[in-house]
Amino acid sequence: MKRRDNVSIIDFVTDPQLLGLAISDPQEVLLRSLYGLPLSTFQQDIFTLCTGRHEYPSHGFVEATVIAGARAGKDSRIACPIAAYEACLGSHEKQLGRGEYGTIPLIAQDQRATKIAFNYLKDYFLESSVLKSMLDDEPYANEIKLKNRITIVCFPSTLASLRGWSIPVAVLDEVGYWRQEGSADADVEILSSVRRGMINFRNSRLVKISSPYMKGGILYDDFKNHFG
Repeated sequence: MKRRDNVSIIDFVTDPQLLGLAISDPQEVLLRSLYGLPLSTFQQDIFTLCTGRHEYPSHGFVEATVIAGARAGKDSRIACPIAAYEACLGSHEKQLGRGEYGTIPLIAQDQRATKIAFNYLKDYFLESSVLKSMLDDEPYANEIKLKNRITIVCFPSTLASLRGWSIPVAVLDEVGYWRQEGSADADVEILSSVRRGMINFRNSRLVKISSPYMKGGILYDDFKNHFG
């Protein structure tokens, strides 16, 4: 399969031989802007409306926080496609040491949300002959292992630590509903563990995505400090 330079995130998501998904205009603008792809004038208007920014930087974002309402396709069109794209075409295996494996965690709100996200990912890989050929084994209960030594792992935000993991990319799903300070499973503690795992990767990417909830936690902090 071609590398990321030849297959954009939009190609990956919409190509019938890959994910074959239909996406809305705002979903496409989000994916394009995350990876620094060109925007039309119409798409730039959507970018400004959603971000409060009038200048489109076109360099992409290594970290992004997405606040979207219910039924906005957060899992099926954003979180899971990004995890699959980075696992297959991110070339992150080139930065792994001998015998080292890379892990892309998709951390969800709870066990039910974890299962939903994993089912999307499993279907994406099993329903595409191209992606299926990249599997190193059949998908486990929460894990998709690829031949390139990259594994996508889905789990709820009750895991206290990710120490020792090599993490090129992470997706924090419905982070607005995670536990906040005062717990070993607090959002800030999990985020700190993720960042530690990313240190050795030059092209790491962190995506936090959630419906809006309370005025607290890392989702609200990101909105308060960076919107516009």
